[in-house]
Amino acid sequence: MLDRRLYLPTLMSQEDLSTLERLVKDAMLLLDQNLTHAYYRALEIIPDIVQQETKIRDFLYVENNDPQKAATRLARYWQTRKDLFVERWQLPMTQTGTGCLSDFDIGILRSGYMKLAHSATHGAVLIIDFAFLPPGVVRTQTRIPFYLLSICPCELTSLHVIRGEKMPAIELSSRAKDILFGNTATRLKNLYLAHAYEPGKERLIEFLGYQQTRVVEHNFQVSIPSQHRIMGKSVSSTLKLLAEAGFECACLPVELGGNIDKAAFQDWIRMRLTIEGAAGALLTTNLAKVPNQKRQRESFTIEKRPEETQEDFAKRKNAAYVRRNYHRQKNEIMIAEGEADGLRQRNDLLRADNERLQRLLAQANDIIVRILDPKMSAHVIERSTTKSSSCDPSSEG
Repeated sequence: MLDRRLYLPTLMSQEDLSTLERLVKDAMLLLDQNLTHAYYRALEIIPDIVQQETKIRDFLYVENNDPQKAATRLARYWQTRKDLFVERWQLPMTQTGTGCLSDFDIGILRSGYMKLAHSATHGAVLIIDFAFLPPGVVRTQTRIPFYLLSICPCELTSLHVIRGEKMPAIELSSRAKDILFGNTATRLKNLYLAHAYEPGKERLIEFLGYQQTRVVEHNFQVSIPSQHRIMGKSVSSTLKLLAEAGFECACLPVELGGNIDKAAFQDWIRMRLTIEGAAGALLTTNLAKVPNQKRQRESFTIEKRPEETQEDFAKRKNAAYVRRNYHRQKNEIMIAEGEADGLRQRNDLLRADNERLQRLLAQANDIIVRILDPKMSAHVIERSTTKSSSCDPSSEG
């Protein structure tokens, strides 16, 4: 549904971009080592993922081409990714089950409480409806928006949908803005809250809207203007107000009278799985069998530091190769174990379903026999009883 190329500038020449990227790498060397540790570790072990998922140009764009700020944001991104995803942080940013998102995270994502859409006026739109969250799940699911902002770095407008449904408990987090919009290649452009029209629930929705407004203002340290709070007295008036705010039906959920329904969201899921499955296969499958030529190309990501002697550089490079191979094998094992668990669960479900079908088949056969010939049915039952008795060890001697 979204192509991040729609939101990135194209006026800069390749030469200027290369110069700025070089300046970002130089600025990274001047940052505190505690901040850059995760970035350099990722660059050492998973250089392909670093280059593919965190393009320096994206971080330059969000920081108005300031190399120092772009380097700081890039370093914070990898530090945050490590903190959020723990042992899975070096895996691709995917929802395939073999990436950063765990099965639990994927289940929450596919509930549809967050959706990405495109607006001709606003560009990328993140639709948030906490009423879709599964029971027992708190609202602060930082890994899900972090994933969405990672796959679509750009300027983004957030649209919160307020409905008269039961929602998870509220959690205040003053760090939400920094984690999501201070540590990713995404800038929050605008923020809107829209009340769904549900007859008989007007007062409830009004209260929930007030509550959500206060939470969003606290978490993202903003003040939402009154014109960004959409409250219509009917579905048509809600759509009219949203249209005046620049939202077309194509970028609105059905709960607000728009076109994005469950089927459209499932299409987006399938599209992402196709893209991520193809990309993930290149990054995570058969890593131990990567050709030597490919490994040699990757080694260029390990660069000699200005103050480093050739001997020290050779030692550091060899140690990096050892760590890279170790973590590759560790990631392979983690992916394989996850796939094995998933296949075991699927096998258990198939076995249970097979037993259910066998019982239904036996019942169907018995019904058919009784309908065709009641006497034959009695004969079949008698034969079945006799056969069971002859097979029973306790009936012998």
